[in-house]
Amino acid sequence: MPFVLLLVPYWAGVLSGEGVILAGHVLMLPAMVLAMLRRPAEHTGHRH
Repeated sequence: MPFVLLLVPYWAGVLSGEGVILAGHVLMLPAMVLAMLRRPAEHTGHRH
């Protein structure tokens, strides 16, 4: 999802291609943490 959000500034000329790659990878970690916190049972091995 971070990369999709960064396409708009890229298309507007605000971010370079390298900036999209860098920012996308930096934003990927908190995005993955948020996804894991939203559904902890799926990421701890406890299935119901």
